[in-house]
This record gives sequence, C-alpha cells and structure tokens, in this order.
Amino acid sequence: MKKSMLLIFLSLILFSCSKDDDIKFESAAKITGYDMRKCVCCGGWLIEIDERKVANHFDKLPKSSSIDLQNTKFPVLVNLNWTKTDTYCGNGIIINNIELR
Repeated sequence: MKKSMLLIFLSLILFSCSKDDDIKFESAAKITGYDMRKCVCCGGWLIEIDERKVANHFDKLPKSSSIDLQNTKFPVLVNLNWTKTDTYCGNGIIINNIELR
C-alpha cells in the first residue's frame, strides 16, 4: 500500500511539472546603433520600437542576451519586452527580454 501511494505521488509530481521557456514578446524593434551626439538627452543605444520613427535609448542589454552590440552590423532586428524610463529626457527604456528576429 505504501509503495502504491508513493508511486502515485511521484507520478503526480513528475507529470505536473512543466518547463515553459517560451517568452511572449510585446514589441518588434530595430537597434540602429550608438548615439554619439553631444547633448543632454543623447547617448546610449538607439532603438526604433514597433516602426515608430521616434528612437528610444537604452544603456545595456539583459545579462541573458547573446547579442554583441560592440561587434555587429546595424541595423539589428529584434523582438523585445521593455519598460519606459525617465532617462534620456523621457525617451529611455529598460530592455527586460530580447531575441534576434
């Protein structure tokens, strides 16, 4: 009886576990390069999100990203999840998740 209960319990645990690595991305974007202008609201990497012509700025990619912005050809097409920040005079974002398209 104890063996049967243990077997049932272990079966329930094994079959109830699932790995869900699929990240749902909210936006498509194009990283166009580094902003080298010298002004108060300039600097950082430029990114056009969802085909809007107003470029947003970001400082860094998530640690989980394999994209190497220092050694790539631009533009870089990506899917991403992001959060707006007040940096870069209100045009800054934080990238939460990102992948190449």
